[in-house]
Amino acid sequence: MADAASVLVSSDWERVRDALVPVFRNKVPWRDDTWQLVGVDVVFDTSGSAWLLEVQTNPSLSVKSEVDTRVKPQLCADIVQRMLAANARDLVHWAIIR
Repeated sequence: MADAASVLVSSDWERVRDALVPVFRNKVPWRDDTWQLVGVDVVFDTSGSAWLLEVQTNPSLSVKSEVDTRVKPQLCADIVQRMLAANARDLVHWAIIR
């Protein structure tokens, strides 16, 4: 049996992301030079519509279940990779304008 994440295609997640970005920009204090990890619980109904269940402004990264063991190590690696990539772009930007 396939897990729920494998059934959804990337366009589903892109739709959710595109809908949530304006919400965060309007409701969460936002600065371009900072990072904030938030947790978003979304459920898809049988028609493919996404429903926001909750947003956690301080999600746990502890590993307490089998799902955590499968998901959170990769999540942490992805976060670090994105931060390093963003910092590398910033360093290039600053080197160019100097």
